[in-house]
Amino acid sequence: MSSIIDSAECLALSTRQIYTGERNGDDVDGWSSWGSKQHKTDCCEWEGVFCNNQTGHVIKLHLPGDFPEFRLKGEIDASLAELQYLTYLNLSSNYFEDSSIPKFLASLRHLRYLDLHDCGLSGGNILTQLGLFSHLQYLDLSWNFVGGAILFQLRNLSQWRHLDLSVNILKGEIPCQLENLSQLRHLDLSWNLNLTGAIPHQLGNLVQPQHVDLSRNNLRGAIPYQLGNLSRLQYLDLSDNTLSGTMPHQLGNLTNLQNLLLRDTGTLKIDQENSARHEWLSSLTSLTRLELQNVTGLTYSHNWLQMIAKLPNLKELTITYHNLSDECILSLPSLKFNSSSSLSKLDFMGNNFKSSAVFHWILNISPNLVDLSLQSNQLEGPIPFEFASLMNSLENLDLGSNQLKGGFKFLGHICTLHSLSLWFNLLSEELSTILETFSSCARCSLQYLDLSYNNITGTLLPDCWSPFKSLWFSDLSNNKFSREFPISVGSLQVLQVLILQNNGFTGELFVTLRSSLSLALLDAGNNKFF
Repeated sequence: MSSIIDSAECLALSTRQIYTGERNGDDVDGWSSWGSKQHKTDCCEWEGVFCNNQTGHVIKLHLPGDFPEFRLKGEIDASLAELQYLTYLNLSSNYFEDSSIPKFLASLRHLRYLDLHDCGLSGGNILTQLGLFSHLQYLDLSWNFVGGAILFQLRNLSQWRHLDLSVNILKGEIPCQLENLSQLRHLDLSWNLNLTGAIPHQLGNLVQPQHVDLSRNNLRGAIPYQLGNLSRLQYLDLSDNTLSGTMPHQLGNLTNLQNLLLRDTGTLKIDQENSARHEWLSSLTSLTRLELQNVTGLTYSHNWLQMIAKLPNLKELTITYHNLSDECILSLPSLKFNSSSSLSKLDFMGNNFKSSAVFHWILNISPNLVDLSLQSNQLEGPIPFEFASLMNSLENLDLGSNQLKGGFKFLGHICTLHSLSLWFNLLSEELSTILETFSSCARCSLQYLDLSYNNITGTLLPDCWSPFKSLWFSDLSNNKFSREFPISVGSLQVLQVLILQNNGFTGELFVTLRSSLSLALLDAGNNKFF
């Protein structure tokens, strides 16, 4: 560190907002260097302050309120305008309630990076001020209360590379003038429920975008085929809108795309008339994550499943609420996935699988799964022994909301299992029988168990829970227990959530749980405890 220190800039940092202003935790380590006798004149030694080694000018302020005790409150003080050489300012997660972006920040001509996300900003003129920041390259105003329409002033912001306005209250349409942000690499306008209109096709004129997130808005119309021009795009999320029309085959040009998310997009459909246009999906050879929900035509298009199978680098595949059935997969018995070694997450929630055929099919897709969800199908079982014996990496299994009556005893052989959800099925076995199906290694690994909304009965042995040392969540609610609650639950030192409501348990619950020091949530309503 050079001995040259700009005393005027250090004085600016000592004003009421930055140093002596209202904040939480004056004595915590994060603020101990600010204005201390040792560093009183050398603000370059203060926490979060960075200076140029040659000139001594303050060039970076990194003061996020990541923890409540570090948060600044009030208004952003005008004394910051003295920091004319500032290039980086991060005041995110502080509390500047009902404030706007101070105009004086626009006078910091060297400022390139401005992060004010989660600061409580809500001034009505925030969007009108953006045109003043033509020198910025990075702006994050997400998780605030920024309202109004995105204005045409954006046409002057040709240097911007990162724009995040997500989780605000923007309204109106996305302006076509966004095409003038010629250096833009990251665009996130998600979670603005009053953002309406069509996706402007002019976005396809941008050259640099790598990340585009327009999810959870109220966008309408077709996906512009011009988006296929974004050759550098790696992430595209259009989920939770009301889009319509046919998915453009030009998306197959996005050979660098790694994440394609199309969940609940409206009435999007596959082009079923031109089979050659199904093949665009297999061109996305960089794709690692694919999410499709409620896409019309996927049920009847074997070609689409075959195109997905060709993707070589896929890690996460979600195909939910598409009425996929046993008949569909039985017609493709030898379908091999090129990504079988990399695929780790598979979500087939909300389809119409019934028999054990789906488990054999999944084994054929990838035996290396870590996460598997077959929630909300019509599964009756049984779960084959081969599935349990070959799934050597499975950690999270969700079979909730099916019609399983049993036949899952082999699941207890999966020693890697951390989470098991069997809620809302037709289980009627005794709980002690269910717990006994778990091998010693599975009992040690299991952390999350949901058996709620079944017909499980039986007397629980006093020590039946003792082997489940890693269990932190257990939901046994809405079953048909009617005996004393086992004392062994009190030995589960990491148990945080215990839900027992709507049963007939008896006994002295609080005596049983007096050793459960980690317990944070207990719901034992509508039982017979005393």
